Amino acid sequence: MKQEPETNRTAAGGEVTEAMIRERATEIARAEDRDDAGASDLEEAREELMGGSDEPEVEELIPEDARIGDGSPPGETGHRAARSELDDESSAAEQEIEEGLADADLDSREESHRHR
Repeated sequence: MKQEPETNRTAAGGEVTEAMIRERATEIARAEDRDDAGASDLEEAREELMGGSDEPEVEELIPEDARIGDGSPPGETGHRAARSELDDESSAAEQEIEEGLADADLDSREESHRHR
């Protein structure tokens, strides 16, 4: 009975055999002046050939105690903010402009008082 070589599919849809992985692991070991491939060489070869990413996962970059929230995807929890009603005579853009001008005026006044 003939045994079929074990194959794996890459993200791109190509096939990678265990023989290909062992061959690449041997190349990695030889590039580092070693005769035999070890487990880490096999793992690296498998990741290279199977489309493994060199980029660390986001979870690995941010320490657990510095993460915000409970791990739920955004928008999954919470509530809808109340809608503010606009005056009949003003649009949302006009209201934003008026608020921005008022804030800028206040900032300008505070700045001029500091330089006196």
